[in-house]
Amino acid sequence: MSPRTSRALATLALLLGATPLASAETLVVPSDAFPTIQSAIIAAEVGDVVKVKKGVYRENVTIFQNDFTLQGKKAVIDGGLEGPCLRIGAQDVSVSGFTLVNGTWGIVDDATFLDDEGGSPPDRLSVSKCEVRSCLVGIELIADEVVIEKSVVRDCGEDGIVLTATGSLQPVIVSRNTIANTGGRGIDIEAFSVFVDRNDVSRCAFDGIRLELVLPVEGTGTSNTVVSRNTVEDCLGVGLRIDAPFLGARVLRNECVRNGRGMSLEGESFLVGDNECSGNTESGMRLGGAVRHFAQSEVEGNEVRNNGVYGIEVTAPPVCRIDPTVPNVFRDNEVRGNGRDGLNIDHAHRDEFHDNLFAQNGGDGLDVDAGLFDLVFDGNRFLKNEHEGLDNSGFDTVMRGNRLKGNARGEGPDLAGTGDDGTGNVIDEGKNVFDTGDFDVPSRLDLEPED
Repeated sequence: MSPRTSRALATLALLLGATPLASAETLVVPSDAFPTIQSAIIAAEVGDVVKVKKGVYRENVTIFQNDFTLQGKKAVIDGGLEGPCLRIGAQDVSVSGFTLVNGTWGIVDDATFLDDEGGSPPDRLSVSKCEVRSCLVGIELIADEVVIEKSVVRDCGEDGIVLTATGSLQPVIVSRNTIANTGGRGIDIEAFSVFVDRNDVSRCAFDGIRLELVLPVEGTGTSNTVVSRNTVEDCLGVGLRIDAPFLGARVLRNECVRNGRGMSLEGESFLVGDNECSGNTESGMRLGGAVRHFAQSEVEGNEVRNNGVYGIEVTAPPVCRIDPTVPNVFRDNEVRGNGRDGLNIDHAHRDEFHDNLFAQNGGDGLDVDAGLFDLVFDGNRFLKNEHEGLDNSGFDTVMRGNRLKGNARGEGPDLAGTGDDGTGNVIDEGKNVFDTGDFDVPSRLDLEPED
């Protein structure tokens, strides 16, 4: 694990260690005084705790008291499909230990429920150890400073967890949750700073996890977004999708398996480290897109295997509007057994490739499609790919210490240099090894094979 990865995970552990403040008085449900959850909430004052005993409560509950704690012990709120199970219109609210079923929402805020007609978005909310199931939407909140942890959201007709937190620099924390069988996305967050850690997301009809990082309504700052140790599998859309214009994110040790596409990242200043993207129907990773570039980022230590199309694809909008002087760096990645090219690039900015393995891919090991300048290939291995090991259309490409062996297909494999269009050139800095193996085909090389 890289030092940057270790520091990011340590920061996340400190943030997740926060605990709620102590309360003033405890009200118990059911009791002679409080036969329903709502009756206890009406009687509660600032700082009070309402504790709900085991049982099924057929209510649509609203919390309107600030600095309030609602605790359940094997308690079920059944919304009867007549509205949300739990609606929150207050600040500093903590909810834990409930099962919420048969609601239009499991948990929702005032503004969303009232469609912004007089609703008051809450802030500083904590939801923990809850289960939401058989609701239209699991949890949907317009709120800042939200923590959702150790909860389950499953069997919902639309999205699992939806958060909009655009008014604060404080991070949204979504940690150790399980989201499964949703008709929409598993987790969908729009915020400035986000920690999404150790969630298990599966069988969603759209994306597993989607993050859109935006500048806050007021003020500026540095986003500290970490997306780490999540497992996303069997989602029909993208396993993990992040749009991070000018903010960046650390994407560390996630598993994206058997989704439509494994991972899509657009924006600048990413650290993408130690992730696994395998068995996805489309590409394992897509970096950049039709709207934003992928730039000034590091991609290191990832395993990208057995995906249906490309292992990694780097693409961009038609017009380049970013500084081309700061490269992306690809280091120590294993890209193996993908249906087409291991790494396909149609847009690069002096990018560097160090100590990567591109093996047994159905297309080229690495294909640079555009006439790009000043790429560096250092210490990479291109082994047994069905097309060329390295199909490079770049100019002034520096190559040193690379090994290409057993790559070929049909007429004229391009192992080192000029690309299919015959353009491009290579600067040989030595210790490159080229070997066509047992393929009896002509070769077009810019570099002479070493003895």
